Amino acid sequence: MKFAFRIIALLGIVLLLFGLQCSLYAQNPPVVTDPPVYVTLSNKYIQFRIGVRGMYEVTDIDGKKVKYPVAGRWGAVALEGDPETPDDNNQALIYAGSWPYGTDLANFAAFRIKINNDNPVIVGSGSGAWIKPFLLVDAPVLGKGRYGPYIEGEWSVTPAGAVAAPVIVKAHISLVRDAVRMELTILNNDNTAKNIGASIFGDIYLSGSCINNYPFLPGVGLSRMVGRPDQHYGSNLTGAKIPAAIDWYDNIDDPVSVVRNTIRGHDCVVPDYFTIGNYADLTTNVWLPDDYTPNETPIFDEMFTLTWKQSGVMPKATKKVVTYFGMAAASSAWTRRVGARTEQDTAVLAVQGPRSLQYDSTISGIPGTEIKYPIRRLSLPGTIETSFDIKAYVYNLDVDPGRYDLENVSAYLYLPKGLRLAADSESAQQDMGFIGMNSEGAPVTWRVEATGTYSGDLEYYVSVRDPSGWQQVVSRKIMVPATKQMDLRNGYQMLCPPYTAITPTIEHMFVGWDNVAYFAKYYDPAGYGSYQTVAQLMPSKAFWVTVPSIRPGIPRNVMLSPDSSIIGEMNGSQLETQFVDLTPGWNMIGIPFLYPMYLGQLMFQNRLTYETAIFDDAVAKNWVTRTVFSWNSEKNVYDTLKGSDSYLLPWNGYWIRVRIPMTLVFRPSIYPASSVMTLPGGF
Repeated sequence: MKFAFRIIALLGIVLLLFGLQCSLYAQNPPVVTDPPVYVTLSNKYIQFRIGVRGMYEVTDIDGKKVKYPVAGRWGAVALEGDPETPDDNNQALIYAGSWPYGTDLANFAAFRIKINNDNPVIVGSGSGAWIKPFLLVDAPVLGKGRYGPYIEGEWSVTPAGAVAAPVIVKAHISLVRDAVRMELTILNNDNTAKNIGASIFGDIYLSGSCINNYPFLPGVGLSRMVGRPDQHYGSNLTGAKIPAAIDWYDNIDDPVSVVRNTIRGHDCVVPDYFTIGNYADLTTNVWLPDDYTPNETPIFDEMFTLTWKQSGVMPKATKKVVTYFGMAAASSAWTRRVGARTEQDTAVLAVQGPRSLQYDSTISGIPGTEIKYPIRRLSLPGTIETSFDIKAYVYNLDVDPGRYDLENVSAYLYLPKGLRLAADSESAQQDMGFIGMNSEGAPVTWRVEATGTYSGDLEYYVSVRDPSGWQQVVSRKIMVPATKQMDLRNGYQMLCPPYTAITPTIEHMFVGWDNVAYFAKYYDPAGYGSYQTVAQLMPSKAFWVTVPSIRPGIPRNVMLSPDSSIIGEMNGSQLETQFVDLTPGWNMIGIPFLYPMYLGQLMFQNRLTYETAIFDDAVAKNWVTRTVFSWNSEKNVYDTLKGSDSYLLPWNGYWIRVRIPMTLVFRPSIYPASSVMTLPGGF
């Protein structure tokens, strides 16, 4: 048993062996005297299974047969999973996902409630009693199949001090294409108020392992440091810091299995706490946030917990929680607004495309060379031959005959600056045709390419509709690295190219500027707030520039010289940490990397005390002011950045104010499926 192994020794090799054992039993469930009873809900993408009663038998580390209860424990498995990635087929997403089990002290995935001062209890466990055991409703009666098959159950528990007035938990589980919708409605059936909270937790298990699966937290991200393994640490997020969704990756550089917990938007009930930590810290009957504090210990075995804190529930009143867990291959929409409320829609629009484009200058001049579908390489000296597919799917959830069929569905793609259709003959509008009940139509595909003049998280939109009036819109983003070109507009711009050269003057680095009239100044806070002429470009130091000959509304393409190289190159990748000294007052900075950075990823070193702190902590210490400014040359106004999840973009300049002498530390960001590949020297 996983938790027993940790009591003996917290060894990754034991966990790995146990994972192999789990796979064996998933294929050959044992026969025991009190056989486990599960209810299973599945479609072509995903399977959800939850225990009703009985015991599951496993072989422990000593070779002994041990039985564990299954009631109330849930698991999820990718069946087809990501339709573009065969390697994730039939892969568990939760530890013991095929045959869930656990004990009252260690569980891999379950729903839990806490009443007054009682210990937390697992919904469906022996701590209470079934009113209606979990049941699969796969052929709903007419009028109740609007959202497809579902599992429902009803369970009660009597709090301490009560005689016969239980708290009743009603569970409703359904599938929304490649995600599991989990809904709990908690009824206080007593005649006195109860203080009730709820939690949903799971032990992430990707690509056959529960070790080193990486969450990608907006505002935190992942940074790569030379000579150190990729690591992340526990988080206990509250309030506005809880993101719309969290994705977990089995491998950041080359992801295969990726899962998502959708926490905000749609019809979700946002938890009070979203917690990530080591399994050993979160699996027992802890109640957050009281029983867990994130520390500096790296996480090697990922577990998540959503907690809706205890609150007063009046007699005969209810408390409801809703969240989603499933695959992260697509960006999807499955709810709609009806007046003031949000309700499930009868169909899902799902949009897929690569998460990132990769930068590769090692084969300059050879366009269209494949790296990994659907990603193609960027080439030097600033031209770009990268193209990729965007696909849109519509899944009709309805199982009521004829009531919600979709006919003559059409889809339209809206692209931002920096992306365009790969062929002039390609149409932004595509026909999807008829999509009957409980089915998914064939996807439509657009071939798209990046222009190379815009970098960052570029957002595009897909809109679908049919003549009946049904429609959905989904946005999705793709991370595009900076290249050796950008569009310069009329007026002033704050620039900071993420490239350097042996001769880093503007006339040398900017092609053709030796015969162009321009103005370029940087601000020197050490020189009593004066502007100085830019003699040469310095990494991470931004400057103002304007070219009077550029006409309003007609941007001019700026291209860097072929001998310019990326900053921080090591062994053909952009890996080296960069440093820039800041003087008290306002400083003009820019990031030295080809991919954006979160504001929250900035690190500061106090040059007086040699302490270091990330951005939020540096603000709290009064080393730096929170607001960072960026000049918007299209609107001729300043944009403000305050949140840790705000992006600092390549090529852009920023104003930042520090109160004491500081060294700003830039660590290369890691984005899923991104990479920088260059020749030695960064060319």
